[in-house]
Amino acid sequence: MGRCAQTVLDYLRDNESTPFFREKLNAVAAKLVLFAKRSGAAREVIIERFGASGLTYNKFTAPVAALEEHSIGMTDGLVSKMKLFDEEDCKRRMQELLAANKYEEMQEYIAFEKSYQESAEQTISVLDDALFKLEKLIYEISKLDEAGLDQAADVLEGIDELIRDTPHYS
Repeated sequence: MGRCAQTVLDYLRDNESTPFFREKLNAVAAKLVLFAKRSGAAREVIIERFGASGLTYNKFTAPVAALEEHSIGMTDGLVSKMKLFDEEDCKRRMQELLAANKYEEMQEYIAFEKSYQESAEQTISVLDDALFKLEKLIYEISKLDEAGLDQAADVLEGIDELIRDTPHYS
């Protein structure tokens, strides 16, 4: 289990979160465990095909490492947000506003809660994309020999695009 997956699991153990966020953080933790396995498999395939050093090794391991760091950073950001957001208090406050017929103020709380939920959903979606691109990279590398390296260029570009186009990228 990776460091980041453990961070998520530690957060879940130490914090009472509501069912929505508990479900999402459990999903993120599971994806990170799977991501660590696929990253290891990618490295094994790269070593098997091209050895453990040289330009070809670096060409393929660099995007895997960048994708791994990117996923860890996104997940760390999500966990930090979850530590700051008290969903139960937000829901309690919305009930009070509803009872007091303060609908405009209540809309602000609804939008606030929704932004946290969308952030969790977006993190999961990006992790799903990363897992797919990593699996695709493993498949392409497993088919290659030294003469066919150009065939995997679109997969590497897809990984770079995922990292570059993610809103959480900094």
